[in-house]
Amino acid sequence: MSAFLPALILSTALQGVITVTYDGVPEVAQADFQRAAEIWENYLVSDTDIRVHVSWIPRGPTGFATQRLVRNAAHLPVRDAWYPSALANALSGVRDQDADDMNIFLSARTNWYFSSETPIGAEQTDFINVAIHEIAHGLGISSSAFIPWQGEPVASLDRPNDYVNFFDYTFALHAQDGTPYLYDTFIRIADGRSLMDFPNPSLELTLALANPTIHFSGAHAIAANYGYPVGVEPTNISHIPAFPRSPNPIMLSDSGQGETLHQPDAILVGMLQDLGWQISEACR
Repeated sequence: MSAFLPALILSTALQGVITVTYDGVPEVAQADFQRAAEIWENYLVSDTDIRVHVSWIPRGPTGFATQRLVRNAAHLPVRDAWYPSALANALSGVRDQDADDMNIFLSARTNWYFSSETPIGAEQTDFINVAIHEIAHGLGISSSAFIPWQGEPVASLDRPNDYVNFFDYTFALHAQDGTPYLYDTFIRIADGRSLMDFPNPSLELTLALANPTIHFSGAHAIAANYGYPVGVEPTNISHIPAFPRSPNPIMLSDSGQGETLHQPDAILVGMLQDLGWQISEACR
């Protein structure tokens, strides 16, 4: 990949500041990523900046985000859970270290639609949409659950796996020792059991992740969903499925394909509030 470009500090409206460093990202993509970051800046309230490193990769998924993680700091309300460092810093009001808070990888092979072009085609993927989506993963909408795609389908939480360890990061990965991510602590199935109620790793955990009743249980997200549980995609629980008679959520697993969604939806904002993010009054 090309050498890192200088960090770019994006404008803010007295909210959180997002600092982005690009590695090999074309200028047209940088411009649209900046627009996505500015959208998030209007939503997030934080006294510390949020540092994002974006890499343009020749192969791999359309987009992938990894959080830098911290746990059991004195100011973190949930014990024995990995917090995204961006949120942990926002809760403390000071940066824990001089390091990126998330790494985002975007595929050069994707048929991207950029905002400078004519209307999006059915076979294109909207870049701003994906950028908003991946930043949301980096802010905490991300599970540590993993089901192998080869061999026995024995699921695990926060164990080393080929997918996470495929990428090169600008920070050291956390200890993958079975501690759930903060997001995982909100996931339930219909009988009330959480992911932590199943052996880790185990086939029982696989069946729980595949359960059609699996959902995010945070109160703000439920309120945004008119009082109903917020379903997550079975086996792919960092994503939200489409809801009948409702606009598509931006956390769809294929978000951005043939459509342009450029604002975080109410359910996503509610989920972030449940995790602990303070959302600006104008965007609540």
